[in-house]
Amino acid sequence: MATRWVDQVQSLRDACTHIYSHLDFTKAIHKGDEERVYATISSIAMLDKGFDQHRCY
Repeated sequence: MATRWVDQVQSLRDACTHIYSHLDFTKAIHKGDEERVYATISSIAMLDKGFDQHRCY
C-alpha cells in the first residue's frame, strides 16, 4: 500500500514538473506578443485618426 502511494505521489510530481516546464517554455516563446499586439492596435488607431482628419464632410 505504501509503495503504491509513493508511486502515485511521484507520478503527480512528475506531471506538475512537466506542466511547470511547459508554462515556462510557452511564456518564453510568447514574450513579445503583447508588445506586438499593442503596437499593431496603436498603428491602426493612428491611421484612423489620419483618415478622420482628412474627411471632407
